[in-house]
Amino acid sequence: MGKIEDLLMPEERIIKKQAGTQIGNMAGQPAGDLYLTNKRLIFLHSKGWSLLSLTPATGVLLGKDIVIPLEDIKSVEKSMLGYLKVRAEKEYQFAVSFSFAQGWVDATLQALALYRQSPPPPPPPPPTQQQPIFSQTPRPQSSAKAFCPQCGSLLKPEDKFCSKCGARAT
Repeated sequence: MGKIEDLLMPEERIIKKQAGTQIGNMAGQPAGDLYLTNKRLIFLHSKGWSLLSLTPATGVLLGKDIVIPLEDIKSVEKSMLGYLKVRAEKEYQFAVSFSFAQGWVDATLQALALYRQSPPPPPPPPPTQQQPIFSQTPRPQSSAKAFCPQCGSLLKPEDKFCSKCGARAT
């Protein structure tokens, strides 16, 4: 088990934490710490757990940490027994205790909503010196306006020739 501080990505912060959480709904499943961050749900198993086999119920590899990115979470709910049920590529059940399960559901749903509302990507970088820099004067964008193919002057809809250079309007 690593330390959570070593696993956090830049700008990732812990929203909710519970120590002594158990994975799965059967006795003898590995215990560890459950963290909800603004980017992931992380289960870090406790040291000393050595059983490395798949459980028939969940297909989860015991003794391994579980990291579920928020974008992979399809649903989250409280089970009848008070477990936190998370569906991603697999279904996971975390024993967070009956009294805390709804709080975990609410916090995870809120983190998912905030994650999905994340700000748009940053604007592209300014042009390099290799790229030509064009005038910042905006050209009219209306489809009703026409421009001279020769000099770029604004043409009236009835013009057959450009009044500036005399080129034929197309």
